[in-house]
Amino acid sequence: MKGHQSARWRVALIAICVIACLAGGITLIVSGSRSSQPKAAPLPSRQFAIQAGTLGELPPLRQGRIHVTGAHPGRPGKPCRISVTRSHLVIGSLCIDSPIVPTYQQGDGVLVIPYDVREIGIWNAGARLTSSDGKALTWGTTLLAGHVDYIGQGRGALYDLYQVQPGAVVYASDAAGHVTRWRVTSLLVVQKSALPAWVFAGPAGSRKLVIVTCGGPVEYDPGYGNSYLDNVIATAVPA
Repeated sequence: MKGHQSARWRVALIAICVIACLAGGITLIVSGSRSSQPKAAPLPSRQFAIQAGTLGELPPLRQGRIHVTGAHPGRPGKPCRISVTRSHLVIGSLCIDSPIVPTYQQGDGVLVIPYDVREIGIWNAGARLTSSDGKALTWGTTLLAGHVDYIGQGRGALYDLYQVQPGAVVYASDAAGHVTRWRVTSLLVVQKSALPAWVFAGPAGSRKLVIVTCGGPVEYDPGYGNSYLDNVIATAVPA
């Protein structure tokens, strides 16, 4: 069983690193050449990891109409006001408000990332956001993955993830409208070939939300096309 799980992690790692980090095209075989490489995607100015216990307390989360305010990091003085609706990821401090759609592994093990850059995929083999009756879960990793940008569509839903700050509040709602709330405890950059196995922990282990996108310079990989070198990973714990 252990060997089977390790193999699954390797397959999922390849899927995230190749499919989600493509800088051009739609499938594994993409357009582009060395002379037409897209620009590098931004990386955090600093990485961090903090203890959840150092975060201040938040008021109890009440289900219902939840409104979040924030300001887009690239547009000072331009506040945003977001209502947390069904199946959405909301990070008010970054003005991120994006639909969450199911994502899965194909028969060959490739993890399908939403084609629409405005959408974020939730891995169906990972922990769900809530239980079937809408209750909070106490174990497991919920994995969300999306594009930083995509050829022909522009910036992706997670383009600004690299700017998330320690303790930032994250809301993620399921299809029934049950809202979960999280605080960001770490932001790190890893080479896509070294994506850590804990990203794919699934229902096992401590409760956390992992959000993955791409960043850094682009390289041309013969047979695949242009691909980002790095992954940007934000981890959050229940608030």
